[in-house]
Amino acid sequence: MGHSNWVRSAKISPDQRMVASVSDDQTLRLWDIRSQQPVCVLTSDAGVSSGLQKVQFSMDGTFVAACGFQDVQIWDVRSSQLL
Repeated sequence: MGHSNWVRSAKISPDQRMVASVSDDQTLRLWDIRSQQPVCVLTSDAGVSSGLQKVQFSMDGTFVAACGFQDVQIWDVRSSQLL
């Protein structure tokens, strides 16, 4: 259900309905705040050279970005697609 390694960063979405968290397990997870259940698990691209360290929603909440030490990845929140 939850991350399998250290959680490095978490952010609340602009509409305050979700939390995004990133972990050394190479995943970004979106959580529903009300139910406290995971909405989806987004797996980091294999090209990321280090664990994910930071996470941030776009101002309108439609995208979520996660970065390692050298890499940035952006997902569409609605489709869960890595851009």
